[in-house]
Amino acid sequence: MKYPFIIVLALVSLHVHAFDWGKKGHSAVAYIAGENLSLKAKKAISQILGGEPLADVANYADEIKGDPRYRYLNPWHYVNMEPGEDYTVSEKNKGGDLVTAIAKCEAVLKDEASSNEDKQFYLKLLIHFIGDLHQPLHCGRAGDKGGNTIQVQYKGRGTNLHSLWDTKMLEDMDGGYKDVAQGNRRRYKKYARGNVLDWVRESQDIANTVVYPSVKKGQKLTDAYRERYEKVVEQQVKKGGYRLAYILNMIFA
Repeated sequence: MKYPFIIVLALVSLHVHAFDWGKKGHSAVAYIAGENLSLKAKKAISQILGGEPLADVANYADEIKGDPRYRYLNPWHYVNMEPGEDYTVSEKNKGGDLVTAIAKCEAVLKDEASSNEDKQFYLKLLIHFIGDLHQPLHCGRAGDKGGNTIQVQYKGRGTNLHSLWDTKMLEDMDGGYKDVAQGNRRRYKKYARGNVLDWVRESQDIANTVVYPSVKKGQKLTDAYRERYEKVVEQQVKKGGYRLAYILNMIFA
């Protein structure tokens, strides 16, 4: 009987580790945000999270994917549209999407009647979803499920375009999440403006003008591909971090 158990455990592990932006990317986004909070926001968030750093809870929304109770959250991680289609006129997912998910999180956190338990849950989701928003293929095309059906090879192994941009390039970048988070604060702080729909359009544009044209189905890719596009990945992670701080500072103003 132990072999079926091992197989099930392995399958669960594979599912749970199919992270968006990878652990490194989400932790970097949250770390940057944590370093740029106002004193008021930092105090409120510390009370909600019981002192846990933002980076330590950044992957919570992915970690609960294997729990059937939270299966309804799956479509909240992305918003897919066709090229040239604006979110405001696109067909909406009845189960919600990344835009409506972020709005829900903000509403709960602003509501004084919300319990601390609810605030903690939706704060963890918000931290993660702002990271997802800045992975361009989470605002990719509906027809290929945000690049999930575009099969490629990376360093001799089969994968898909979505997974490549979600995790594999970040995993191959030097250092941990704090290393990814390093950068000129003045350069990136300028991105802490606008709103969620502005950022959706930006990510959608990057997906359609940079990510999709970068490969052909079945293409064999090497480290040269990562070296060419890792600056785009780094920039999106950093934008996500400063924008997350921007949102949190407004919520807890």
